[in-house]
Formats: sequence, structure tokens, C-alpha cells
Amino acid sequence: AVFIVALLPRLHLALSARQIFTPDSNYYNGIADNILEGKGFSAQGKPTTYKEPFYSFFLASIYYMFGHSYAAVKIIQAILGALTCVIIFLIAKRLFDIKAAIMSALISCFYPAFIKITELMITELLYTFLLILAVFFLLKYIQDGGYKNLVFCGIALGIASLTRSVAVLFPFFVLLLLGKTFVSQGRGIKKYVISMVVFLAFFILPIV
Repeated sequence: AVFIVALLPRLHLALSARQIFTPDSNYYNGIADNILEGKGFSAQGKPTTYKEPFYSFFLASIYYMFGHSYAAVKIIQAILGALTCVIIFLIAKRLFDIKAAIMSALISCFYPAFIKITELMITELLYTFLLILAVFFLLKYIQDGGYKNLVFCGIALGIASLTRSVAVLFPFFVLLLLGKTFVSQGRGIKKYVISMVVFLAFFILPIV
């Protein structure tokens, strides 16, 4: 239900709004086109590392599957935006209760900025989805255990750092939180070290 409620306004905007280009969206689109044309990750005929790479690869993969369609990009972004609201619901339910989860979901479903970024071909929507996904799996690991949750958290955060580089700082805070949790729960140092190695390994993997 949360997914459908969140998807409808985003899908309406994706299908009805005109395409808005910014200098950043032109840059990401240009690199995506060069990737599809076999020119590599380049701008103006030269290899570049000026921007983080993942969003351009995201666009290139959509263009490869659906043709050079801005509508396809916006529809997929609408789906990711709706999934973000679902994850926010699940996080709030784990941390608080069902009433807080419903309230959090409604706010995220209709928060204007969350809807508006659906039509913009910039990194914010994809980055937000990946960051919240990483938080969800981190919370699952803290509450339920299971190294697979740390693996998914590390991968999501690694890809997020390739979308917006500010995420490269987040592992430091994740390790602090894990250390605090292990101390409060009386877990051994050995398990903390293993958890730290698993998380960092899978955080670094997408970047490598």
C-alpha cells in the first residue's frame, strides 16, 4: 500500500512533466551517451573523473535497455522513489511502532522535494535510495544479526559513494555505531573485528 501511494504522484510527474535539464544532468547524459557509443567514461572527447561515475552508468544501462528515453529514466526513478518510502516505513516500524511507521511513510510519500526529484536527472534520488537501503540493512544487522545484512549494507554504501562521494565518510560512523552496539550488548571483540572486516570488504568491493 505504501508503495502504491508513493508511486502514483511520482509516476504522474514522470509522465506529465517536461524534461528539466541542468548543467549536471547534461554532464551525466553526455557521459552515458559516450559509454553507449564505446568512447568510455569521457566528456568532450577526454577521459574524466570530474563527477562520480555510478549515475552515468545508471543512465547508460536504462538507455541500453529502453533506448534513449528520458521517460524511462523518470519512470524507473519514480519506482526507486516509491521503494525509498517503503524502506523508510520498514525502518520506522523497526525503531518505533506501526503508527510511527505509517506517519513516516505518509510524510515521505508526499514530501514535495522527494516527489520533485523524480523528474530531475541528477544523483539525489538514486543516492537517497542507496543510503536509506544501507541504513535499513545496518539496522537489521544490529537487531537480528546475520553477516548477509552487513554484506548488503556495505555494497549499498559502496555504490552510494560512487553516486555521491560524501558517502565515503559514512563507514567511519558505521564502525563507531557497531562498536557502541557490541559494547552495550556485551558481544566479544572477535565478533566486532569480523563484522568490521566483512562490512569494509563489501564497502570497498564496488569501488574497486
